[in-house]
Amino acid sequence: MFEVEDKVVHPAHGAGVIAGIEEKELLDEYSQYYIIQLTATEMKLMIPVETADEIGLRPVAKPAQVRTIYETLRAKPRDLVNDFKKRQSILTAQLKSGEILEVSEVVRDLFWRNEDSPLSPTESRQLEGAQEQLAGELSLAEDVDVEESLVRVNDTLRESFQQKQLEKQLAAANGAESGVAADS
Repeated sequence: MFEVEDKVVHPAHGAGVIAGIEEKELLDEYSQYYIIQLTATEMKLMIPVETADEIGLRPVAKPAQVRTIYETLRAKPRDLVNDFKKRQSILTAQLKSGEILEVSEVVRDLFWRNEDSPLSPTESRQLEGAQEQLAGELSLAEDVDVEESLVRVNDTLRESFQQKQLEKQLAAANGAESGVAADS
């Protein structure tokens, strides 16, 4: 059971802080509810305490997970399937899982795809939503505001992309030099 001030993540709504635990009457039954103030919006959620586990409410990422998230963002992206519907199905399932590493993979993969060619409007919205979800959780895990987390995520992605591009250029240049040396 969570307590007031605990930092949590709802799989569909993102990260927040438990602002209170209230007892409410619904259909002549009293139940306790977590009142969660979300970080990315002004919205508050009421989640029944007894179904919080089923819903997937979980604590925010621990420091070791945060390191793994940034490693995931720096890693080479997966090759996404070309079929739009299949790709959307895979990415949507990852986002709905609410698992932070899955969300970070979606952010990384769509960021890189966008660098190669413009995303569709659907994928652009998906990337934006995934970035907000990731930044919201990282903001609570790292104790910074959401905007700072978003800057850190985007900086990490840009640096990784630039590094991989540089490595590709160096490999191509070395390949060209090898070809010249072989011709001599």
